[in-house]
Amino acid sequence: MSRIEPEDKATSSGVAEVLSSPLSAHWKRAKSGFLYLIALMIGFGNWNDTKELSYTIFQGIQANFTHHVEERLLNKIDVGNYLAYVEQDLGFPQVVKRSRTKDGLEFRYYKKNKFLLTLLVKGGRISGYLVQTLDYQGLYSQLSAFSPAIPFSDKQLNLDSYTHSFSQSDKFQLDDFNLVYYMEPHPLGAKGMYTTLYLGTVEYGVAPGSLVERVREIAEKQVHGEASTQQINHLRDQLKPNMYGIGEGEEEVMAEALLTRYEYNTYF
Repeated sequence: MSRIEPEDKATSSGVAEVLSSPLSAHWKRAKSGFLYLIALMIGFGNWNDTKELSYTIFQGIQANFTHHVEERLLNKIDVGNYLAYVEQDLGFPQVVKRSRTKDGLEFRYYKKNKFLLTLLVKGGRISGYLVQTLDYQGLYSQLSAFSPAIPFSDKQLNLDSYTHSFSQSDKFQLDDFNLVYYMEPHPLGAKGMYTTLYLGTVEYGVAPGSLVERVREIAEKQVHGEASTQQINHLRDQLKPNMYGIGEGEEEVMAEALLTRYEYNTYF
């Protein structure tokens, strides 16, 4: 499936970028310690084991200075992927739920430091996914919020409001009970193999802003049939998407895949 990819940079380019940042002193110390550790392990153990462990350690260090590791991981996931193929990189999920509305469909949750990934899986095939960004500053506060590229666009999460990023959708979903969220679908047509892009703002994601008060105001008016297009436009102007998803199914299924506030706090 085609999507706009970031420039393919070698690992050395990512390191060079870090060395030119205010974190260069921290990075130099970390790199020196890393190289010393490799030399020590080579002296005591097998080279293949040392190489694998060294790569894992390097990824852990890199994740505290950049978002390259997470971006590369998410760029490998597409609707239609075989679950076993994707889990070679993801590992096993911490939580699995069965859909209450679709037979055979399950939701698999993989929480990483910077994001929560939800895979919608049926018969071993991925039919949709959601990427929810989370607050994470790493070891140093200079690391910016994780803002991955939104598939099939030139936009990123957590940077611009809905109004400045995407045209208004004909549909939207929101709730203020078990979870406060706002989500809207954007059909992709042929360029996205007729899947749908979902943008959302969820209360436990990065910088939800005035989400709670805005959604509750609209939800209350919806009950009385008074919610207006102007209010939705105002909400879209105030909020920034902190979640995206791609799916083949109905909007209701993507909403069902969201963990409630209680579930999120219990599992994670």
